[in-house]
Amino acid sequence: MAEEVRYHVPLIHAFRDAFRKGDARKAGTENGEYRTLSEDEFVRRRGLSESHIRAIVLDDISAILSTVDLQSAVDIADLNYLSRSILNFGLYDIMHLTSEDAGVAEIERNIVAALLAYEPRIRRESLQVEWAQRIDDVQQKIRLSIYAEVANRPANIPLDFTAEVDLSTGAATVT
Repeated sequence: MAEEVRYHVPLIHAFRDAFRKGDARKAGTENGEYRTLSEDEFVRRRGLSESHIRAIVLDDISAILSTVDLQSAVDIADLNYLSRSILNFGLYDIMHLTSEDAGVAEIERNIVAALLAYEPRIRRESLQVEWAQRIDDVQQKIRLSIYAEVANRPANIPLDFTAEVDLSTGAATVT
């Protein structure tokens, strides 16, 4: 039986997991002895499965697509550093768009820019975004088919998903 390939655990996952488990502040024992490894530490050393890494990245992509960026509320045009920083995380506010607006075509470019800016695990040259469905006039939703590769070790992981953006609420669903 072939052994399942285990992938390198992304550093951010190690921090999030340690925080979630309350393991973030635990040091060695008081008398200087080494502590035993917890299950979480074994996972970090052993690695994750391909499906687990996909799930982690899709959760983060969903957060990017469902967050309204700072420049939607505050004029930061003269603040180049701020416009590229994590303080401007997310997509611009799309709730004002309708099927007649010329700005709808900008959604695809905005999604590409946001994914490349705030999801560093995506390999830039692999990112492809295509319209799966234009605006549904009744439900005011668009559907995009997105393909990318997640940079990882020992091999990059292909990621193929659909992002449905609800123009009336600004919420995005990733499947």
